[in-house]
Amino acid sequence: MQKKIIILTKSWKNGGYCVAGIDIETKKLVRLVSGDKKSCGALAYMNIITKNQEIIEPLDLVEITIKNETPLEFQPENILIDVNESWKKIKRYNNINEAINDCKFEDLNCDSNVFYNISSYLIREEISKINKSLMLILVNNLYFHFKEYNEKKKTKASFIYNKQQYYKISVTDPDYSNKLPEKKIEKAILVVSLPSDPFKTDTGDRYYKLVAKVFEL
Repeated sequence: MQKKIIILTKSWKNGGYCVAGIDIETKKLVRLVSGDKKSCGALAYMNIITKNQEIIEPLDLVEITIKNETPLEFQPENILIDVNESWKKIKRYNNINEAINDCKFEDLNCDSNVFYNISSYLIREEISKINKSLMLILVNNLYFHFKEYNEKKKTKASFIYNKQQYYKISVTDPDYSNKLPEKKIEKAILVVSLPSDPFKTDTGDRYYKLVAKVFEL
C-alpha cells in the first residue's frame, strides 16, 4: 500500500531514527516504524533514503510503501514500512505552516494539556487514559537548557502551552540537542512524542515526554 506522508521528525532513537509525520489522506499524525525489535522499531539510515540516495528530511513530502498498521498499547499511530522499498520524494515545503495548510491539518493545539498533565512525564495510570503518543503544538517562550547528566550532555526545553508553563521536557531533535548555547525562541511549533517503553524508577514507571522536532516561527 502506498501512502503520502509529510515528514515532521527525524529524531534520535536507539541508534536509529524516530520518524513521524502527517498522513495526507487521513490528516492524522503517524509514526513510521520498522520491524526491528532490538531498536523498538527505529528506522535505519538505509530506510529513509530515496533511490537517488537522497536522505529524507523534515518538511519533505514523500510517498512510501507500508505493510500495515502496527499500533502498540501506548503508541497507536505506528505504521510498519516496507524496508525493501525506497521512498519517493515528491516535494519539499518551505516551512511548517505551508505544510500544515497544504494538507489541511486540523489537530494543532487540539488538547488542553500536553499529554494529560503539565509534568515532564506520565505514570502508567495517566498514559492509560490517553489514546495518542504524538502531538503537534504551538508554544511560546521556548527556552533550551543544556546540562551534563552522568557525563552525558542532555537537552531540555521549557515553554508555555495553552497559558500553562512546562519545565524541562527532554529534547531528541538533533538540530537542538547538545549543540547550542542556552537560547530562547519567542514562538515555535513542536512535535511532542511519547515512548513505547517506560523509564524504570524505584517509585514506578515513567513515560517521559520528548520534543522530537522544533520548528521556529
